[in-house]
Amino acid sequence: MLSSKLLDINYWNKFGKRLINELINLIEQIPKGYVTTFKELAKALGDPIATKFVAMYYKKAPHWYRVVSSNLIVSPMQKALLEKEVKIIGNKVYAPIFKDFKSSKPLLELQKIQEYLVNKIKFDYPEYDYVIGIDIGYKNNIIALAIFDKNKKLIETKTCKHNIEFPYIPTYLSFREGIPIVNILKDLDYTALYIINGHGLSHPRKMGLATFVGTVLDLPTIGDAKKLLYGKIKNNIIYAHNMPVGYFVGHYVTIGNRTNLEFLKEFIKEWNSKKYLLPIEVADKITKCGRGDSNPGRD
Repeated sequence: MLSSKLLDINYWNKFGKRLINELINLIEQIPKGYVTTFKELAKALGDPIATKFVAMYYKKAPHWYRVVSSNLIVSPMQKALLEKEVKIIGNKVYAPIFKDFKSSKPLLELQKIQEYLVNKIKFDYPEYDYVIGIDIGYKNNIIALAIFDKNKKLIETKTCKHNIEFPYIPTYLSFREGIPIVNILKDLDYTALYIINGHGLSHPRKMGLATFVGTVLDLPTIGDAKKLLYGKIKNNIIYAHNMPVGYFVGHYVTIGNRTNLEFLKEFIKEWNSKKYLLPIEVADKITKCGRGDSNPGRD
């Protein structure tokens, strides 16, 4: 049941629309005379980290102007609409904060899936004949694959179109990008190690994009990202969840699935390049040709 759901892009696009509709519904629950904050709405959706998602879509609600920042400062347009309902002095709101939302908390459903997949994580020394780098671009809806043999010779590049409608929410990138990647990789006939532009175990729930793809398909994966999503660095080793999960080498390389720290260290020595590991560097160049630099973030 879960595996079929994870492969269904239409299901997740609909889930993305459900998130937006849930947000609109929450905003419309705010009574006249009250305001709420972006963070309170994110908490009502199931995770305070979703404040950026709230900020991106809250103006779709008719009463969007009842949503204020945590400092209670409002814009001139917002003030003109809100001052008929609450007290405003200067540009600061003086009104009770509404918190009593009725919500299905949809983000908790996604967390449960992540927690389920954590139990499928394996640590191994992988066997493979090819190394495949994977990156996603948005301007032209491209997924790029750079396929190398074990001698670092570029054998082939592939590009595929995607139709991603699931919104960007930090730490939930797997439901935006992981689903289309899984759908492509499940049909590939390679004994390969997959390098994915994103994180692995350096994620609040150990379920970065590389780990998600690896556990869904039981494949060996490594995450490679520009920025650290979660964890700490000591002596260039990335620690998360009280364990070493990867290395900082100018970028952040972490265990995804069916790999281990010793293998990761050896692989980095052989495959590291200027900005990323070589397979991601090539895949990234392909997507940049199609998208510019418009991707909002990497989990």
